[in-house]
Amino acid sequence: MKKILKDLKRRISLNRDRLSDSIYQYTDVFTQGGSWPGDFEGRDVLALTSLYHALDGYKEEQENILAQLKSLFDHIPLHTNAYGYFGEAFNGEYVDEQQVSGNSWYLRGLIEYYYITKDEKYLHQIQSIVKQFLVPIAPFYDHYPTGKRERGGVGGKLEGSFINGWKLSTDVGCAFIMMDGMTKAYEVTHNEDLKKAIEKIIENFLTIDYVNLECQTHATLSCARGILRFYRMTKNDKYLKDVEHIFSDYLKDGMTYDYSNINWFKREDTWTEPCCIVDSLILTKELYLITNKKEYLDLFNRIYTNSIRTFQRNNGGAGCATCAIHSHYDMKMFLYEAFFCCTMRLGNGLGSIADFTIVKKDNQYFIPFTCAVDYEDEEVAFLVDAEFYEGKRIQIEVKKASNAELFIRLPENAKVEGYPIENGWLHLSLNEKGKMNLFVSLQIKKENGLHFYGDMLLTRKDEVLEPHFLLDNQVYSYLYDSSLFTEEELKGKIQYVK
Repeated sequence: MKKILKDLKRRISLNRDRLSDSIYQYTDVFTQGGSWPGDFEGRDVLALTSLYHALDGYKEEQENILAQLKSLFDHIPLHTNAYGYFGEAFNGEYVDEQQVSGNSWYLRGLIEYYYITKDEKYLHQIQSIVKQFLVPIAPFYDHYPTGKRERGGVGGKLEGSFINGWKLSTDVGCAFIMMDGMTKAYEVTHNEDLKKAIEKIIENFLTIDYVNLECQTHATLSCARGILRFYRMTKNDKYLKDVEHIFSDYLKDGMTYDYSNINWFKREDTWTEPCCIVDSLILTKELYLITNKKEYLDLFNRIYTNSIRTFQRNNGGAGCATCAIHSHYDMKMFLYEAFFCCTMRLGNGLGSIADFTIVKKDNQYFIPFTCAVDYEDEEVAFLVDAEFYEGKRIQIEVKKASNAELFIRLPENAKVEGYPIENGWLHLSLNEKGKMNLFVSLQIKKENGLHFYGDMLLTRKDEVLEPHFLLDNQVYSYLYDSSLFTEEELKGKIQYVK
């Protein structure tokens, strides 16, 4: 059993409360999607299934989520076509890019719900979507248009034109979000026609200059996430290299100073989008677990500390901000809440974060980021509070001892009084019951003109907050935590990374 505590639990509960509102219930959810068939419904289901797993140990909250999911799936057949997906059935003449993208999210949610319920009717539905939709549309990716597009807004829209058999979206590249849904469907069905389709679509995507085409970063990383899942299933090293290359391009051309994103490559005048921030977080987590490269774990901590935790709003949802990059050093609210995508995507992200609180390897237990968790298995039981930014301490209670070891990841240059830190890990023994109270000392480091306290980016503000630091003759402090302010209060909050 792994029970999430303190700040991460607070954020999970905030998001869960938001997703209990009527627009995420069967009564209203089917009126929200607009020109994105399956998108709203799919993100909703995926968020709820993710939160269900994140709330392990909270039985009443889990049962409440399952009840909401059951109501949704009781009504979904009234809104899908004869083959089990959203929007019009594929006619063989053209592909609606937004329908493809939206139904990828629905597939993801449907599959996760199938894993929870084990109900065979959902497996049959997945198989129908594969046969009647995914495999037939695959050849159209051979001719995906790569010309410049109309610029869209936060929600994206159909351009209205037909090019090469495609009805295109202003969210350039969003058709490749389906790589996430396709690979998840292959994980379930092992359909050989689908496997061939996936291989071909990956090949097509890698011929696209997604940076100069100004593809949506969210779409690009969603595609990369699907390719990485395909690598896990095929063990073809080429796919791992492909994902690392895509992610490297994102770090160079799509990431901001605060470890969030530019919404489209090369469009630094736009905004950040938590949907993509979650994508980047999941990718760093998965790449670390596969490669064991320290750079990915370091990135995970930077993204979580500086971006995920600062973009959640006080209503539990998630919103957008201006890009802090190059000449755009100021960060302020751009949109209080993107309830139609980012709020639900945050639920999926929080679930992935919760799943990562403990990594077990034989008799070794790793805590990869700042969090608090109560853990028990057949060998050990312990409670760890490693939320060290506020209290400057780590508290540990060993409730069931064994010949096991605990490793807690700390930022570069962190020190713990009386304990050595090797390669960024605090190493402790779990062989005796009892409590430990460890004091953590964090250092300020300057990187490329930016100031970090541990992994926390420090910013200049028009007010003095505690704790604060005098650096370069200016006052810096922690990033604003948006979950602590109302929408009106956020409008007046501006901070500067340099």
